[in-house]
This record gives sequence, structure tokens and C-alpha cells, in this order.
Amino acid sequence: MGIPAPDDYSGQLADITVAPGAYFAVTYEGTITNFDDAVGEIYGDVFNQSGYQFRDGLHLEMYPSDWDPQNAHSRMDVLIPILANDD
Repeated sequence: MGIPAPDDYSGQLADITVAPGAYFAVTYEGTITNFDDAVGEIYGDVFNQSGYQFRDGLHLEMYPSDWDPQNAHSRMDVLIPILANDD
């Protein structure tokens, strides 16, 4: 699963502005090796059972500054844009 890069994506890190809105957040703990499977579970099971609905917006991954992709205890967050209860 992936999100297509914008046409003007240079492959470099860049600052972006994220429009405000509600997000469904799930914390992942583990190595990068298992992340693809975890994303499938997050979107396929956890989110589907949450009762929330997708909204247009960026799907985000937030990594702390000390995140180590090889450490089984490293934690990061997956944020899924959702419709808020008042939308």
C-alpha cells in the first residue's frame, strides 16, 4: 500500500503544510521489517473496525527523533484522516 507522490516530488525531505482535521492515530511498535504487515493490519482490520470514515487528506507517519528502524521497541504513529463527528 502506498500513496502516490505529487508530480513535483523531488525525492528530498521537505516541509509541508497539513490542512487541519481529525485523524485516527495508531501507534506502531517494531522494526521497519514488519511495518508493511502492520500497515495492512492497521488499514485492513483496526481502521475498518473503528467505525470512522476516511476523508480527503494526507495519510501521515510521525517518527520521533530517536526512532531506530532496527529496534523492535521503537514506536511511531500512523495517522489516518477521518471525518469528524460533526462533518
